[in-house]
Amino acid sequence: MTTLHPRGTPFAVETVKTADLNALVRASLSHLNPEIDWGGGLDFAQDDLKLNTDGALHIRLPVPVDAPALENEILRTCGAEFGAENPVKSLRITLATPHHLTAVAAEGLAGVRNLIAVGSGKGGVGKSAMAVALASSLQSLGARVGLLDADIYGPSLVRLLNLQEAPGIRDESRFVPASARGMPCMSMGQLAPAGRPLMWRGPMASGALKQMLERTLWGELDYLLVDMPPGTGDIQLTLAQQIPISGAVLVTTPADLALDDVRHAANMFLQLKVPLLGVVENMAGYTCAHCGATEHPFGSGGGASLAAELSAPLLGSVPLDAALQRALDSGGELLGADIPSAPQLRQIAVQTAWQLHLRPLPEAVELS
Repeated sequence: MTTLHPRGTPFAVETVKTADLNALVRASLSHLNPEIDWGGGLDFAQDDLKLNTDGALHIRLPVPVDAPALENEILRTCGAEFGAENPVKSLRITLATPHHLTAVAAEGLAGVRNLIAVGSGKGGVGKSAMAVALASSLQSLGARVGLLDADIYGPSLVRLLNLQEAPGIRDESRFVPASARGMPCMSMGQLAPAGRPLMWRGPMASGALKQMLERTLWGELDYLLVDMPPGTGDIQLTLAQQIPISGAVLVTTPADLALDDVRHAANMFLQLKVPLLGVVENMAGYTCAHCGATEHPFGSGGGASLAAELSAPLLGSVPLDAALQRALDSGGELLGADIPSAPQLRQIAVQTAWQLHLRPLPEAVELS
């Protein structure tokens, strides 16, 4: 009988114990991102593991994003665990990512697999900051990510991403998006004169958003994140009616005033048949750097109570983080070792990706 000895525990090839290989693959992932709980979605079925008698092991790995870094890390760690004394002669990893395709006809969006709206219904809760953090975190996991600033009147991405260059033009009708940290980005802040307000009526603003969305050459993206403007007006309706949104992430603070407006945004998305992927609670407490005491200036538990009310998951809570705020103000790196809330941001990205893949495809919506 041929045996395999992961971590020194033998078991028969004919009855491969998925629990042992589960633990081994999870150990591989923990080397790559030790702070992330990858969730129950990583549990294998028997069909996900194939160990042939000639020593060829094939693992089908369900992951939320196409991440070559995960594949390479698992190969490296498994190679170290399965030493020369073991019968595994070759190892092959297949990343099984359930793509949530958006059914769009616009040429610029042909390569976009998922479109996620990040909304709040209210300004000042850190929605744009969380959109950038979510995009950066998904990218750090290996996903191809783009960002669209849909806040026509108050664009934020230019500052948050330190966008200096304007988009290019191709064939006189297509935008070539500028790149920030390797992500294609579009914002009205790149097109309008700095400091000058856009005094446009709703139809003009909606038309501008539609052009930026559909006439931009986004390329191949796993996720296009749309930083939605506050409110529930023309721009939100234009986006939801004309482009199938894969899902929406709601950002709030624990304060009752913020929760009231986020409820409006949630009800809008539900009426438009946009799945709610979950709630992110921002500004969830502050820990004093000197004494270590934690205070909750905006209250506590608001995000969890709203998520329960909406029957949506709480994707995570992000505390007030001075280092994160400095990075956002300067357009700097958000996930560095000097950012205390970086682990929470990565965890939110993982939970968002899992929730998206649990949702059905978006439906066409008509409003009377």
